[in-house]
Amino acid sequence: MRRAGLIFLVTVLLGAVAFVALGALRQSDDAFTLNVPITGVAAELPPEATFCQSQIDVPIGGAFDGGRLTVGTDRRRGPRLQVLIADDQGVPISRATIPAGYADNSVVRFRFDRTVASGTGLQLCVTNDGDGSVFPYGSGGDPNPSTTFTLDGQGSPVDVSLVFERPSRSTLAAAGDMLERATLFRTPRLSAALYGTLLLLLFAGATVAGTLALRAAEREDDAADVDRD
Repeated sequence: MRRAGLIFLVTVLLGAVAFVALGALRQSDDAFTLNVPITGVAAELPPEATFCQSQIDVPIGGAFDGGRLTVGTDRRRGPRLQVLIADDQGVPISRATIPAGYADNSVVRFRFDRTVASGTGLQLCVTNDGDGSVFPYGSGGDPNPSTTFTLDGQGSPVDVSLVFERPSRSTLAAAGDMLERATLFRTPRLSAALYGTLLLLLFAGATVAGTLALRAAEREDDAADVDRD
């Protein structure tokens, strides 16, 4: 076990460097989701019909300017869809268009002309502006009880799987927002900066403790070897 403490310390430091490097290299355009898994078709959206996913709250760091959803078209080319994001009073914030022609079981994207930085109780509505039906995917059984789904104003115990997007950025760049969200489960006096500092201190303390434990074990082994000699 000679030099095991040093090897352990170097290994931990290399792991930390690799973790930071991966965080800097990994890019994502996801702002937040409704946490609705895709288990099948959530609803049928006939021509001229509109579905809305309402009571959407933008989380900390969740500013978005577009999004995506998965839809089926029953093996036809998909019709044009109109997407509207509105505030909690139903006042339009921005609109987007999904052009016709996408394939069955496609992930379709939409982009607004502005960024929605914050908001509570937002609603996103999709209107079928074509001739054939569209089938948005999601889950039944109301998997996200904090949001509501309606089809032409009629409620249904389902939710559509929606992902809200923003310009791509690295995981490392989003670390501050992650800490802000984590502090939602802290005492009122614990800021995000202090929360992050405590996490770093815990990591450093665990590393030092592990190194000292291995070095102590080395000394015990050396002492045992001397006694046997």
